[in-house]
Amino acid sequence: GGARLMSLNDPRKKMSKSYGEKSYIALSDSPETIWKKLAVAVTDPARVTIKDPGTPEICNIYHLHQLFSSKKQIDRVADACRNAKFGCLDCKKILWENIVEELKFTSLHNRIVGYHNLMRNGIAHGGITYLEREIKYTDKRGNEETIYAPDVLRKFDDLLDVCNSLTLAFSIFIFLNEPKGYLLPPHTLYEELKASTKTPYWEVIACIPTETMKGSQLVVYAKASTSDYDKVYMSAIQTGILAAFLSTGYDRYFVSIRSRKALPGWAAFDGKRLSKLAKRDDISIQDFAGVLEEGLVFYVPKVKLPKILSRINTYLISLKIQISLAKIDFQRNLGLTIIKIRNASMHRHGWRIVLKGEVVVLPEGGDIKKEEIYSSLRRITRKAAKRARKICFQYNLHDVNI
Repeated sequence: GGARLMSLNDPRKKMSKSYGEKSYIALSDSPETIWKKLAVAVTDPARVTIKDPGTPEICNIYHLHQLFSSKKQIDRVADACRNAKFGCLDCKKILWENIVEELKFTSLHNRIVGYHNLMRNGIAHGGITYLEREIKYTDKRGNEETIYAPDVLRKFDDLLDVCNSLTLAFSIFIFLNEPKGYLLPPHTLYEELKASTKTPYWEVIACIPTETMKGSQLVVYAKASTSDYDKVYMSAIQTGILAAFLSTGYDRYFVSIRSRKALPGWAAFDGKRLSKLAKRDDISIQDFAGVLEEGLVFYVPKVKLPKILSRINTYLISLKIQISLAKIDFQRNLGLTIIKIRNASMHRHGWRIVLKGEVVVLPEGGDIKKEEIYSSLRRITRKAAKRARKICFQYNLHDVNI
C-alpha cells in the first residue's frame, strides 16, 4: 500500500486542481488557507456527531495523517475515531499543525512565496478589476480576493527572482552534467559562448544546429571588427574549441565569420576528435593538432595594415584590460559590490525606452544577499544603460535619463 492522495471534497477522486481549489492543498497555501480547506474536507460519513464511532481506514483525513503525522499521532487519532473520543475537527487540527510544520521546512518553500493561485487564475481568465489602491482578482468559479497594489508588485518581484534563480540553477545543472549526455539548450550555449569569447574585436552573435551530408553540425556565427588576421585566427580557434567542449556530440563545428573589414570568412573543426578530447582530463595544446580542418581559418581583410599598427592596437587593448582589472581591485578594497555587464540593449515601447540587461554581481565575501542587489540597483541600471548606449549609438539615445 501506502497513503493515497485523494480529493479533500470528494475522496472518490484523486487530489487535483481540476476539481476546484478546495480539493487540494498547494505548496503556496497559507496556514489559514490550509485550515479552511481541511475544516470542510469530507471524513467518514458514519461520524455524524462526536459520539458516533468511525472507521479511520475509509477516511481520507486518516490517509493524510500517514503522510504528515508521527506513528504515535496516527495511533491516537485512529483510536479516537473508532471509540468516538473526539470529533473530526480535533483530528483535522492535528493534521493541520503537522502539514503547516512540514511545508515550512520544505526545500520549495522559498520558491513559492510569490505564487498566489487565485491571482494567477484571475489573470488567466481576465477577472481583474483595478480599484483606487487595490486590485481585485476573480477566478472562473467566482472566487474573489482584493490585494493591495504594492503587495501585487512585491509578489511579481519575488516570482521574477525565483524564475531567475531557477534558470541559473538549471544552467549550472546542465554544465555539471554535460559529461552524462545533457546538451546545453542553443540559447544558453550562445550566451556562454558570447560571454566567454567576447573581445573588443570579436563577438558571437548566434548558434544554430544543422544537418549536412556528413552528419550533424553546429554553426556559430561571429562578427569580427578588425583587419588583424592573427586576432581573428585565435578568436576563431577559441570559439570552435569552446563550442565543442560546451556542447559535445556534433560531427562538425563551423564558425562563420562576418566583418565589414574583410571578406566572409570561416573555420571548420572536427567534432568527433574534439568530443574525445572533451572527455579527457589530461590534455595538452599538442592534442589539438589536426582538429582544425585543412589547418585554415579563412579570413581575408579588405585592407591589410602594417604589422606595427596591429601591435600598437594590441598594446592599447591590453592597457585597457589592465586598467579595468585595476579598477575592480580598487572597488574591492573599498568594499564595493563588483558589477559586470554581460549584455545590455534598449528598445522603444511607445513613448518610453526599455532597458534590458544581463548582469553579474560579485559581492564582497562571495555570498550574495537580496539586500545587496537592491542597494546596488542604481549602479546596475546606470552601467547597463551606458553599455546599451554604446551598442545603440546609431540611435539618438544619449538624451535618455535613466
